[in-house]
Amino acid sequence: MERYWIYWEYYGGLMVTNNSANNATGASGTVLQGQGVGTASAFSTATYPATATGTGKILRADGTNWVATTATYPNTAGTSGNALISDGTNWLSQAISATSAFDQVVIQVFTSTGTYTPTSGMKYCTIEVVGAGGGSGGCATTGVGESAASAGGGGGGYARKTVTAATIGASKSVTIGAAGTAGSAGSNAGGTGGTTSVGSTIVSATGGGGGGAGFNRSTLFYNTGGAGGAGSSGDFNTSGAPGLGSASSGTPSVLLTGAGGSSFYGGGAGSTLGGAAVAGVSYGGGAAGGGLGASTGQIAGAAGAPGIVVITEYVSA
Repeated sequence: MERYWIYWEYYGGLMVTNNSANNATGASGTVLQGQGVGTASAFSTATYPATATGTGKILRADGTNWVATTATYPNTAGTSGNALISDGTNWLSQAISATSAFDQVVIQVFTSTGTYTPTSGMKYCTIEVVGAGGGSGGCATTGVGESAASAGGGGGGYARKTVTAATIGASKSVTIGAAGTAGSAGSNAGGTGGTTSVGSTIVSATGGGGGGAGFNRSTLFYNTGGAGGAGSSGDFNTSGAPGLGSASSGTPSVLLTGAGGSSFYGGGAGSTLGGAAVAGVSYGGGAAGGGLGASTGQIAGAAGAPGIVVITEYVSA
């Protein structure tokens, strides 16, 4: 049964009213809550901890009651820009590392020998290198009933490697492989393509071999193309395609020049049924050989395509 009593006291003209209600006891751990004007106070359904259970802990609802967390939280916000970081047990106020992410991608391309200087804020980079393509051979002068066809140069090798800013340091040298030279007019083989590299040991790719010369022959003659170059020291390495061989004969009449080998980027020149040699088309592509029919003056081969370096940087601005 509820009992009410009201009394008035005057203090300088102010009337004070006391209303005591609801003297019932609540369940253990509940708290008394006001219910609004004219309504008796009541105890909560949810329970609360009776004591503070540890420095830095906070109350959280478990769906039924309010309980103290197991994890502790920092007492202050810490330095401006800090975030709450879990250490597996508690929550800590810690700075977010500026090196934990990147927000910009920058690509540097080298088609000539030089120096790679990283973009400011570079965290790591992926380096791609392609060796130069091999040159094709020249063809000797043919006589009556003769023909000549030269072979194609090989494609340059390829390698790709991802390294950190610490590996690069302030800068690294970049060497672009020179195109394999054209075989001189006459029965002369093409030159081997140069090696492309970044740094002395980071990553490199050799050039394709030169294609064989075209000799003046009346009977069937075959000459071999240049071997493909090879990548090394990369996370991924592959070889360029070899140049194709050539075939020629005066009797019966046969004339097929050797195509140039392609690099990872393609670019090997296609074979023909005679005529001038064809230079490598794209980075690392080998040159195609030339061909001569009967009673034709000597011709030179063609040069391969030079190498290239592509560096993709991941930068934190």
